[in-house]
Amino acid sequence: MKFQFAPALTLTPVDSGIATVEPLFLDQGVLNLQQHAVQAEEPVAAGAAMAMPEGGAVVHVRDFSYAPKTLYVRTGEIVTFINDDAEAHTVTGPSGSFDSGAIDPQTQWRHSFSRPGVYRYGCSFHPYMRGRIVVSR
Repeated sequence: MKFQFAPALTLTPVDSGIATVEPLFLDQGVLNLQQHAVQAEEPVAAGAAMAMPEGGAVVHVRDFSYAPKTLYVRTGEIVTFINDDAEAHTVTGPSGSFDSGAIDPQTQWRHSFSRPGVYRYGCSFHPYMRGRIVVSR
């Protein structure tokens, strides 16, 4: 028996409803599908020790950009946004569908997505900063 897979699949973003083609196989290796027992949104106070999350999905905010620009996760998986920059930034969905508020330097914010789809976001302070989360079941 032989199986063939196309190198991409079509996803419809939750925020825009416009279909996009996404890679099916990632050069970044295997996705970490581990669940975390953390609240859906959890700000971490300024001045608190900033522990790195064990496993899980992480987006670093540095040099006025999000890294990685595209992150692939499963529904319910916690995504930790860590501000490594010297200025405050936000993680804000279109029309405020989700919003971290200001994430001060050397602090972090956690969020999970309950539905599959493509979630685009940006920084409300610096509109040229853009990223996206691709959520699958």
